[in-house]
Amino acid sequence: MTRFDPTTGDERDERVDASIRRKSLLYCWSCSHTSPADEDGDWTRHTRANAVAYVCPDCGTTIAKRPRWDGSASSRRPVVSR
Repeated sequence: MTRFDPTTGDERDERVDASIRRKSLLYCWSCSHTSPADEDGDWTRHTRANAVAYVCPDCGTTIAKRPRWDGSASSRRPVVSR
C-alpha cells in the first residue's frame, strides 16, 4: 500500500516506512550484519536455561545474551533455572 507524502510530493510504500522507523535493530560488530531484534530478524537464537543468545547468521559471533522471560506480560520476571 502506498501513501502520499505531502512534504516531498511522492508516494511511499508504507512497509518501507515501517522498516525505517524500526528501533530494535541489532548490529554485528564483527561483520556489520544488521537485522531486527524481534522475530522478523534473521539472528540465530540459542536458548539456555535462563537466557537467549543472539548469534550472527553470517559470521557466528554472539552479539547479545538477554534474559529469558516467563512469558506473562504483567510480570516481566526472568526465568530462573532450577
